[in-house]
Amino acid sequence: MGYARLHALRDDLGSNEVGDLNLLSAEYNRALDDLQLAGFNLAAFKLDDRETIEDLSRELRAHLNAILDYLDLMAGLP
Repeated sequence: MGYARLHALRDDLGSNEVGDLNLLSAEYNRALDDLQLAGFNLAAFKLDDRETIEDLSRELRAHLNAILDYLDLMAGLP
C-alpha cells in the first residue's frame, strides 16, 4: 500500500495543480514509515523536516524517483 501511495504522490507532483508541497512531503515520509513497519529499511530516503530545501518540488520528485526505482529493483521489476 505504501508503494501505491508513493506512486500517487509522484503523479500528484506531475499534475498542473500541485497541492501544498509541505503536506506532500509529510505524506511521503508517512508512506516510508509504513513501509518501514512492513520490514523495509528506508531511512536513507527520508526528507529531513528541519532541512531548508530551496526547491521542494524538485527534491521531493528526486526522492520519489529514487525510492520507487529502489523498490522496483528489490521486486525484480524491469
